[in-house]
Amino acid sequence: MIMSKVLKKTAIAITGLALVTSLAGCTSSTSSTSGKDDAAKYKLPKAKITVDANTPSWQKDKSKASLNWFFGWDWFAPGQLDTPVEKYISEDTGVTITYKSGGDDKLNSLIASGTLPDIITVDGGSPLVKDLDKIAIPLDILAKKYDPYFLEHAADPSIVKFYSAADGHLYKYPNFAYTKADYQAKDGLYGNGAFVVRKDLYEKIGSPDMSTPQGFLAALEAVKKLNEKDGNGKAVIPFGIGTIGSDSVGTDAWLADFLGIPNVKNGKLYDRFNDPEFIKWMKVLSQANREGLLDPDATTQTDAAPKISNGTYFAYASANLNGDSYLFPAWASSNPSAAYEAIDGPSSKDGSQSVALSGGSITGWTRTYISKTSKNPEKAMQLITYLVSEEGQATNYFGREGTDYTMVNGKAVYNQAIQDIKNNHPDQMDAKYGFGKNFALENGSYLSKLAGIDQYPTANQQIYDWTVPYLSDTQSVTTDMDANLTPKDSRNKQKINTNWAQTFVKILKAKSDAEVDQEFASFKQFRDANGYADIVKARNEIIAKNVKKLN
Repeated sequence: MIMSKVLKKTAIAITGLALVTSLAGCTSSTSSTSGKDDAAKYKLPKAKITVDANTPSWQKDKSKASLNWFFGWDWFAPGQLDTPVEKYISEDTGVTITYKSGGDDKLNSLIASGTLPDIITVDGGSPLVKDLDKIAIPLDILAKKYDPYFLEHAADPSIVKFYSAADGHLYKYPNFAYTKADYQAKDGLYGNGAFVVRKDLYEKIGSPDMSTPQGFLAALEAVKKLNEKDGNGKAVIPFGIGTIGSDSVGTDAWLADFLGIPNVKNGKLYDRFNDPEFIKWMKVLSQANREGLLDPDATTQTDAAPKISNGTYFAYASANLNGDSYLFPAWASSNPSAAYEAIDGPSSKDGSQSVALSGGSITGWTRTYISKTSKNPEKAMQLITYLVSEEGQATNYFGREGTDYTMVNGKAVYNQAIQDIKNNHPDQMDAKYGFGKNFALENGSYLSKLAGIDQYPTANQQIYDWTVPYLSDTQSVTTDMDANLTPKDSRNKQKINTNWAQTFVKILKAKSDAEVDQEFASFKQFRDANGYADIVKARNEIIAKNVKKLN
């Protein structure tokens, strides 16, 4: 699926940042106050072809090149990927890619040794991001010299504006970055969270309204009395949740999203955990636990996947549909009448807000750079342009038209053999064909529009379709909001997040509403005593800048 990538995040030691800063001090400055290209600073070779703003350079330059591309995750498969898609990319661009991978420590070692790969992709949330500009050649400078098609046609102007640095240069480009225009069109945009129930059991209890506290608890109690069994013959659990999160602004805060509680109000960070509707529903979850309606392992398990794929949960709050997407078909394939479907779950009923689900934001996921030491910056820029362009996007995700897919009514449709694998064994898609294996520059909005709802296995289509009316760009304004945090602020943030995760568990295990109130009060006291005001101040400074860049 377009968005079913596991968004893994890595941590970095303070000493690692020092390595980046140290190396950057030995390289030429990328600061520009003149507004000129400054290409001479990077000693860029002369272009091998006559460039054309209306023709991508990879179509004109048929020379070959081998480039190293570093992905900043330990779990990413290294080496040369022997898949059809990689062969297509090489045939089109003349570039053979050797992939390397590792965490931030590995990248720091490469930086310190001066042996940088040609292209670097890291998690946008990595602390390294604010320093990697110093070891990169601005993409706008490379584009003007080698491939002006990138700026004229391939890159999204809104993304270029948002990600350009204070000096006016564009050092990095994100993937899965969604703009205001994407939300306005809502064409191919789907949310990443849903409240799902097993269809068979939901119908058995009369398909009740579960959006109110009373209806929610009554439905769970009714399912408990059915004494139904899951795929392994074990008792069905009325309600389950995923891994307990630790940040008030993010996909982990699934309940606040379902309740439509905003991240920002009036240009300022909003305290979602102090919202009356949030507190009310936390008391509902606590009551559900007291009454034996919540998974008893909810506070300790690290992976709810087996319970979804076995139909163990009647109801499940998915904060990450893209991560859970392979689980629903696993259950539905052998239990079609009991497939999971999305319904209106916990909702705010005071009239002030409604469900607000993110379909992604301009924040995106990754950041991709071309390093100053790239042995062939011209071919590296051509490769970036190709992968960002619509033609490269389609090839990277769908393969060759006529071979792997055909266009039907404006939608890309895989051939039957690929369709069968997608619907029955979606976990095998990447390994067999390489579709989207290089996800560094994927444009989720374009690809999703091209694929339509059929991009998802049949068992997931109703769930994703349910999210569309509730889409809201809730996160763009908080992009990189922790960029100004001091080391002390960052340590305090981690302590507060950890305390919230612990508080969440205590609330679920609370024996009364009064005890829930006490836990909330203790959490707020802990925040205040650990520099929360400074964190909010730093975040609001970034939010104010984002508001300007987004308008």
